[in-house]
Amino acid sequence: MSERHSLSTARLEMLPVSPAHAELTWPYLRNEEMWEFFPALRPPTIEALRQRYERWSHEMPYLGAPERWENWICARRNDGSAVGEAQATYAGTTLYIAYSVFPPFRRRGFARESMREVLRHAKEMHRSQIAICEMAAENSGSIAVAEALGFERVNVREQMDSGLGYEGKEYVYRLALR
Repeated sequence: MSERHSLSTARLEMLPVSPAHAELTWPYLRNEEMWEFFPALRPPTIEALRQRYERWSHEMPYLGAPERWENWICARRNDGSAVGEAQATYAGTTLYIAYSVFPPFRRRGFARESMREVLRHAKEMHRSQIAICEMAAENSGSIAVAEALGFERVNVREQMDSGLGYEGKEYVYRLALR
């Protein structure tokens, strides 16, 4: 994957992350509500967020890992407002997805819409065959999105990765990309 891809949907422009996006997303990402399930990942300052986006803006693999990443800022087409983030991690033919929607924009279908496009892109451009997503068992919003996209729960982990700052069960979902 030598280039970063912009994606689009009916309502969203999905732009490859750049450090300049920190200004758009910081007002939302400094909100504690965003970090309920991953408190250890919360950037402490806008500069830390800018540095994270700088790392994410370079072609992966990241730190020599065998995976490759793509990260997007999801912005509404009609007014350019950032509504969330999307991430794809490619490990061979397996795709791992992650997403977040900023609190003022939740429950409007943006997560489903952006993830449908990520799944399409991964299948067509990267030949991904299986998609995986993992979430806190208490994260009813993410569970609803995964199930609406056709993912099936394949595993329950009694303990999430403790490095994320959340203690509790984790669900693993899987989807065959056809």
